[in-house]
Parts: sequence; structure tokens; C-alpha cells
Amino acid sequence: MIRLAGMFLVLALSVMSAETYRLQIHGPVFLGGTELKTGEYTLNLEGDNLTLKNGKLAVESKVKVESLEQKAQSTALVCEKVGDRLEVNAIRLKGSTTKLVVQ
Repeated sequence: MIRLAGMFLVLALSVMSAETYRLQIHGPVFLGGTELKTGEYTLNLEGDNLTLKNGKLAVESKVKVESLEQKAQSTALVCEKVGDRLEVNAIRLKGSTTKLVVQ
């Protein structure tokens, strides 16, 4: 497995409330075995529960909230290549020191 830290697949983030964000995914990635295709997603965070929604698709995952030393300059997915696909390992949120590590 090749670790692809810093894989920036997400370009846009806008805060809708304290724990709800919008983000754009460019290119297919997998979260918890579910493929997330290119598109705009709503990210909801409630405690350690993450939900990504796009239309009828809703993918849930447990996350561990960690702190970065510096604020993230952009929203980014940190992915790991597993076989021929990219698995989401973490999400960094633009303008914050929050890092969501997928469990």
C-alpha cells in the first residue's frame, strides 16, 4: 500500500453551520467500502459520526477528531492507495486545525 498523504481531491468548502460543510470531490474515492463519485457533497459531523451526502447517497463513518499544528490552507482528503482504488483516511478542513481521521 502506498500512502498518498496530501492528495488534494476536494476543492471547495463552505461553512453552513458549526458542523455542516459543503465540499466538492473530483475523482472517485472510497469511504468505508462505498464509492464516492465526482460531485458536491454535504459533510455532517456529529460527535465522532461523519456523514457525506450527495443526492440519495449517504455514507456514514466513525472518525476521530484530531488537531493540526497549523490551520489547513485548503480542504483536502488524505487517501491511501489500496489495490487500484483510493481509500479516504482523513479529511482536513480549510481554515481550521481540525483533522477528521476515518476509523
